[in-house]
Amino acid sequence: MSRWTPLIDRARKVLLLDNGSLPADPWLWEFSERVTRMAAMLSRAPELAKDPPDETAVVLSGLFANAGWAVQVRQGELQRHQVLGRPTNEIQRETAVITMNECAADFPAESLQLAAQAIRQCNDRYTGMPEAQVLSDAESLADFGIPYILRQFRRNQSEGRSLQEMIDGWTRQREYSFWDARINDGLRFEVSRAVARQRFEDADHCIQSLAAQLQTQDIGRVLDELGIESAAPEL
Repeated sequence: MSRWTPLIDRARKVLLLDNGSLPADPWLWEFSERVTRMAAMLSRAPELAKDPPDETAVVLSGLFANAGWAVQVRQGELQRHQVLGRPTNEIQRETAVITMNECAADFPAESLQLAAQAIRQCNDRYTGMPEAQVLSDAESLADFGIPYILRQFRRNQSEGRSLQEMIDGWTRQREYSFWDARINDGLRFEVSRAVARQRFEDADHCIQSLAAQLQTQDIGRVLDELGIESAAPEL
């Protein structure tokens, strides 16, 4: 058993979205788990070699930074499909700090204080706090690539939007260099930017494949190779 196991169990209990009438939704928990893992790995970024983050504070902040969403769902202020649909605000961050302090009261006070500061400062692009920097990049990377596509799909389904609308939105983002700006301006570490570029390429390939399949281009291509007329009826 890892030394983090008891803490992870507590965090999972908080972050699984369960309102009693539906099966527990793991969306927020899985996001927070990814953030924690990436934040710990980004702590080894060359830019932080002279001032490495506190490991315990990184794990604490990664696990609980978005707990405010879960609290709001349980209080009936948000629907589950709205979770992580926009940047986490200051009120949610403060709620997250309170939740973390309740769940991790047995951890060193110094690490708890650092984790609280990291949660509060991770939205500040000018923060010089190493724990806040790795948390910020980890949260951004957790929404890059295919996970972003899944979030958009989740949102569109709840709002009655089509798959084609999701594809069109991605196309517009490409045209306006949205992802280039997020990579160049929103990430602090070169390792983060390198990973983000690869994740963008993976997601773009996924979207292009989805678009081709929705338009039945793959069937048309195979029929063409067989010398069979592939024109589909206008619907």
